[in-house]
Amino acid sequence: MQNINRSKRFYFRATEEEAAFIKGKFKASGLSNLSDYLRKMSMLGYILQFDDDELKKMQITMSNIANNINQIARRSNSTGNIYTEDIEEIKEVLNKLWQSQAYIQSMLHKLNL
Repeated sequence: MQNINRSKRFYFRATEEEAAFIKGKFKASGLSNLSDYLRKMSMLGYILQFDDDELKKMQITMSNIANNINQIARRSNSTGNIYTEDIEEIKEVLNKLWQSQAYIQSMLHKLNL
């Protein structure tokens, strides 16, 4: 990470309750120091914590779909037949993918991004 010279200081006063509230929010933010937290909050107004587990699940699901399609293509090229079970399996996995995408969209919509 590059070394940034931050020479300007900002000061403000807070009550004990406000200070406790700010420290609680800082700890919940997952940032490493209070200065980073205060800087980001003053410039952006929010801090976005991103858990990419749902995206990883979607990536795995897409990979499974691609593998299934390749297997169906190989089988249909060699036998000349496409099996209904294969198509139903792809539909089922695609449905899971759509559900994951809808979940991510709903979470982003809640953030008003």
